[in-house]
Amino acid sequence: MQSLLFNFFIIISNIGGETMMVAATTIISIIIFFWHKEEILAGFIFFNYIATMSLVVVLKYLIHKPRNPFALVHESSYAFPSGHTAAAAITLFLLFYLSRFIKNKSWKDFVKIFGIIWLILIISARLYLKVHDIYDILASILIAIFIFKLSLELKIFSKGILKKEIKELKIHE
Repeated sequence: MQSLLFNFFIIISNIGGETMMVAATTIISIIIFFWHKEEILAGFIFFNYIATMSLVVVLKYLIHKPRNPFALVHESSYAFPSGHTAAAAITLFLLFYLSRFIKNKSWKDFVKIFGIIWLILIISARLYLKVHDIYDILASILIAIFIFKLSLELKIFSKGILKKEIKELKIHE
């Protein structure tokens, strides 16, 4: 019989998988784009996920680091870098960025704490299941930092335009 912790981390890994996160981000971006008419913000969020996950996939197939043969679950892709961790890290950075525009302190704190806990859960799950080591995790966080910083420098996501759209979205109330 498998442990409760094992089953919990399997659920976390499934929810936080690359496919689930990109699908959720696509849906969120579409809602922001069509319902709220905030094209720049939708593009900013979508770009961060797609660019992060694309870089992860390219590095996985360039480096070809095999999975741990003693992993508790079977995964067929390469280990380096961790796509789960990269997706969770970019989520954290986006939540922290967007939280700057939330005036309600309780909601602002909730958003930040959720992002931190989500990243910790994903990292814990990937390490517990032995499908990644600390180098896979750290590289993924660095990839997310790089993509997030890059996206803030892109002219299309000019900080003034992006901030204006976020304020118009009324997440700050």
